[in-house]
Amino acid sequence: MSESPRYGELEIDTELQPASIVIRVLGEVDLSNADQIDEAIESASGEKPPRSIIVDLSGLEFIDSTGLSVLVEATRRSRENGSRLQVRGAKGQVRRILEISGVHDWFLLE
Repeated sequence: MSESPRYGELEIDTELQPASIVIRVLGEVDLSNADQIDEAIESASGEKPPRSIIVDLSGLEFIDSTGLSVLVEATRRSRENGSRLQVRGAKGQVRRILEISGVHDWFLLE
């Protein structure tokens, strides 16, 4: 993994594991780059979705409503195709935003 992204930047790293795909999100997610997370999740799902997609937010410093919408929509799609989307590692301000907005009840938040 490379060094931390600069202010306002986003970095996404995808790792294939035996029964899941881990998508690590670092930096900041907002209107200008939220589509990159959606693309990473779509790409990871492929034609045959994995049983579990894990979105690791431990390196995320900020997320806005657009980013939240992407996670909620990805969760809906994963349920439709029989896989499961987990969000893990959210801390500080990001975790608080997930909790205040109520979206933490929508997906599995670890």
